[in-house]
Amino acid sequence: MNYFKLIVIVILTFTTYSCKEAFNLGNDTLKDDELLNATITDTVTLKLTTIKSFPLLTTGGENMSNYAPNLIIGNIIDPDFGKTYCSFFSQIRQLEYPDFGDSAILDSIFLFLPLKFGDSVYAINGAENLNLSIYKLNDTLNHYLYNNQIPEEYYNVNDLIGQGNVSIVNKSKSSSDKYDTNYLSIRLNNSFGNYLLTNAQDLFSSSNDYFYKKFFGIYVKSNNNNSGLYQIQVNNTVNLKYSGVVIYYHFPSKPNTKLDFHLPITNNSVRTNLYTHDYSNTPFISQLQDSTIVLDKAYLQSLAGTYIKISINGLKNFKNVVVHKAEILLNVDQSNTNIYKPNNYIWLVGLDSSKKFINFIDFYTTSNYTGFPYNYGTYRIIVTRIVQNIIDGKYDIDKYGLYLFDLNSNQNFNRVIINNGNNLQLRSKIVITYTKID
Repeated sequence: MNYFKLIVIVILTFTTYSCKEAFNLGNDTLKDDELLNATITDTVTLKLTTIKSFPLLTTGGENMSNYAPNLIIGNIIDPDFGKTYCSFFSQIRQLEYPDFGDSAILDSIFLFLPLKFGDSVYAINGAENLNLSIYKLNDTLNHYLYNNQIPEEYYNVNDLIGQGNVSIVNKSKSSSDKYDTNYLSIRLNNSFGNYLLTNAQDLFSSSNDYFYKKFFGIYVKSNNNNSGLYQIQVNNTVNLKYSGVVIYYHFPSKPNTKLDFHLPITNNSVRTNLYTHDYSNTPFISQLQDSTIVLDKAYLQSLAGTYIKISINGLKNFKNVVVHKAEILLNVDQSNTNIYKPNNYIWLVGLDSSKKFINFIDFYTTSNYTGFPYNYGTYRIIVTRIVQNIIDGKYDIDKYGLYLFDLNSNQNFNRVIINNGNNLQLRSKIVITYTKID
C-alpha cells in the first residue's frame, strides 16, 4: 500500500511540473490553478502570399563581404517555379610569375570549374546538356553587385573566349590525405591562349593586383534551358589546380616537355553570381501581379526568387489574454519533394517603421540566428512573444506583416510549396495556448 502511494505521489509531482514547464511565458502573472484553465485554439487563420524577392548582394572575394562563397552556373525549368538562369562574373588570379620567354608554343587552354556535390547539384538532366559560353570582361569587379546586374554592362559579345559542351571529369585522389575532384572542363579558344602568351610581358608580374588591372576577369553563362544547376567550389586549396584557367604549352627546344601555367579562381577572387527567374507560366503569376488574390498554396524559392508574406487573421479578437505558447505549423506540399528538395532552413522577419527587415529576439540562440528546419513535411515556428506583441498592440501585423525567407537565399538551390491556411488538404495553421485575464 505504501508503495502504491509512493507511485501516485511521483506521478502527480511529475504531471504538475510538466504543466508548469509547458507554459513558460506569462507564468509570473498567473496562479497555478489558472494555468490549468488555459485555452488552446487553432481557429485563428494564416494567410500566405507569394511575393517576388528583392535583389540580393551576391559579390564576394578579397576585402569584400562574402555574399558569394561559391559560384553557381546552369539553367532549369521547374514545373512549379518556371525558368531559372544562373551565370557568374569572376576574377582569375596570378599566383606565380610565368616564364614564357619569347618562344613558348601553346598546346591548349582550358577552364576548370570544380564541383561542390551534395546539395550543390540541383535537378541535373545530364552534363552533356550543359553548354557554356565564356567571355572576357571589359570592366573591373572591385565593387558590390546584385544578382540582377545586367551582364552586358561588363562584357562585349565579341569578346568570346570559349564555347561548347562541357563534361564532368573525375580526378581520383592520389593519396589518403587527398580526395576525389569532380570538375567541369571546357576548352577555350586557342586565340585567347595565344593572346595571353603574346602579351605575357605586359600582363604578368609579381603582383596579382597588376594582372587584375590588365585582365578584369571572365563571364560564364549556360546556353541551355534545362541543364541543371551546378555549384562551383572556389575555396578548394587542396585541388586549386583544377579551378580557373590553365595554359598548356611547350618550348621548341623541348617539344616533349609539356608545361602548364595556372590562373585559378580562389576564395580571394572577386566574383558575383547572377540569377534571373521567369515566372510567366507559374501557378502563382496572378498573385505576383495582384497580391490581393488568395491561392491555396504559397511558393518560396532561393536564389533571390520568391518569399512569403504571412498575415494572421483573428488576433484582434483576443483581449486581455496572456499567451503561453504560439506556434506556426507550415505544412509542405509533398509533390515533387523527391526531385526538388525543400529549403533546409527558413527564417521569419518583420518590418520596422522605415520598412527595413527586423529579426525577432525569439529566434536567437546566444548571438546566432538559427532559423527553422524542415522536418517530416513541416516547418514549426514558435512565435509566442510575437503573437503577444501583436495582441498588445506593440507590433502592427496588418501594417507590416511577417515574412518568410530562405536562410541562405543567395547560395541555396532549394524551393518549397507550402499549403495555405485555406487549403482543404493539410492546411498550415497557428496554434495558440492562452489564458484569459478578467
